[in-house]
Amino acid sequence: MENSKYLKSFLLLLFPILVLLSCSSTQRAAEKRQCSEYPKNDFSRMSVGKYKNILKNDTVTYGEVRFECVHTAFITAKVMFDHFGKWNRALVQRDHHHLILMWQNVDLFSDGKRYTVVTDGRESPIITYGSFMAFTQKGEDIIANSLAGKDKIVNLFKKWIRNNDSNKREFYETYWPMYRNYTKSSKNN
Repeated sequence: MENSKYLKSFLLLLFPILVLLSCSSTQRAAEKRQCSEYPKNDFSRMSVGKYKNILKNDTVTYGEVRFECVHTAFITAKVMFDHFGKWNRALVQRDHHHLILMWQNVDLFSDGKRYTVVTDGRESPIITYGSFMAFTQKGEDIIANSLAGKDKIVNLFKKWIRNNDSNKREFYETYWPMYRNYTKSSKNN
């Protein structure tokens, strides 16, 4: 009988502690949220930086432009698709739930200069961003090395995002069946 008294007292003390802890973690998650709104054809912030990622057991460092607090993490891939059609390669990243898409040998400015553009993005409760990386024909990282043309490419993506026709669905109609096929085949391996 006395053991049940202790158990009851213990549970009465434990319950308020658990409630406080659960409220504080909810509050912490809300504090970490970086986006208060997700505009449809715009972004709240842009960041440029060097990032590391693991692709097929290799650590790769690259320069990336992130358009943060966007309506969809696919925004950079969609605008590339709308201007240049289907990507050349799809890359898998371990901790992502989507594919990284690569367009090779594209003439971004119709001036004869060719680039490779890679798009990525992430959607989470904390932040949603769409991003891109850009490389010269020789494979030089334009963003990480601040090469000539960096600002011009960044401004082009800003323009494309702001002028995006969200009613055009061809990108998604092409991407999702391919993604589903990929996930089926990777589960079978």
